[in-house]
Amino acid sequence: MTRAGTGKTYASAFALRDQNPDKILFIVHREQIAKQALKSYKRVFGVNKKYGLLSGDSKDYHADIVFSTMNMMAKDETLAEYKPEEFEIIVIDEVHRAGASSYQKIMSYFKPKMWLGMTASPDRTEFLSGDDSQSKREELIDRLTSDDRNDSLDYIFTVDIFNEGVDIPEVNQVIMLRPTESLIVFIQQLGRGLRKAEDKEYVVILDFIGNYANNYMIPIALSGDRSYNKDNMRRYVADGTRIIPGSSSIHFDEISRKRIFESIDAAKTLPVFINYDKSEDAIAYEDRFVAPDELIALSKHPRKITSSDADHFYKRTAQDKDNKIYLFVRKNKDDHEAKEFYFLGEITAHDEPTPIKMPVIDKDGNTKMDDAFEIKYHLDCPVRDDLYDYITD
Repeated sequence: MTRAGTGKTYASAFALRDQNPDKILFIVHREQIAKQALKSYKRVFGVNKKYGLLSGDSKDYHADIVFSTMNMMAKDETLAEYKPEEFEIIVIDEVHRAGASSYQKIMSYFKPKMWLGMTASPDRTEFLSGDDSQSKREELIDRLTSDDRNDSLDYIFTVDIFNEGVDIPEVNQVIMLRPTESLIVFIQQLGRGLRKAEDKEYVVILDFIGNYANNYMIPIALSGDRSYNKDNMRRYVADGTRIIPGSSSIHFDEISRKRIFESIDAAKTLPVFINYDKSEDAIAYEDRFVAPDELIALSKHPRKITSSDADHFYKRTAQDKDNKIYLFVRKNKDDHEAKEFYFLGEITAHDEPTPIKMPVIDKDGNTKMDDAFEIKYHLDCPVRDDLYDYITD
């Protein structure tokens, strides 16, 4: 047991490295945490161990050190991959959750030489997470917003579940307690406090993370400007109250302003804008989703797979390794009811570009074939189901 922020994962890794067990299972409640723990253990144990992830599409069952979400490990088909004595040591992160039935199922099955439980909250028995029922969430929201209850709440602490899809207009304070490199998650979290409500005059945002490497997201989130033009972002910070539409007042203290400017200067952002439905006379770009988290997009033309454009998107050079690529999609530029682009978050190019020939019409009206290439992108945050159906239908 140790207090939050003191490096429980690293502490466990160093302790287990001295014992040098043949196989370790590390159980967490979210995939993101599993990925972070894997990176931490890899730094400690080095290249002499094989590391595996069990979550979603990752099925690395038989590594030396396996990092699994509780939901994945509790499945019968997953447990069937292992003998009860498979792992010498099993680590359970946030072990105060271990009373839940899924954890008990896992602990009843495995027979390791040692269990290692880690927590910063040994006495915490109630919090709002994805394990809570909808009725419990509604009850707690009513306690937060109601003025007529004796058991009213001032704060609700949540784990991811209020990023989107929840509308509590009365919220006038948002406290950021988790880091994120995802602009779409940052905007969703900030948006929890931006709803209008009677007698609500302002919202206060308290950011205890101070993730200044990515804080150029702040003027982007507040302004709604998705051009990623650095001069525009600087103007929003310097003169936000005068420039941002509506009756909003925004103030940055001197230190925050300085750090945001530094972040803007250092940011390497590449926006990708896509009109999903093309007019009949448009250039034949065949951009297409193949899944809510996978997109195939076409390059400009004429471009070859050895071009600097490909270098930028695939981050091939040292100058491009920190590039961040953001996706904006609209159904149809001629749709008078929905002309705006939907911001769909950060995307990453994977595999290799595929060269193609694209038919284009030159200035004399003749058709010729230009070089171009297809890019396969993975979306960090899958497109919401209803929006995906709307765009692709």
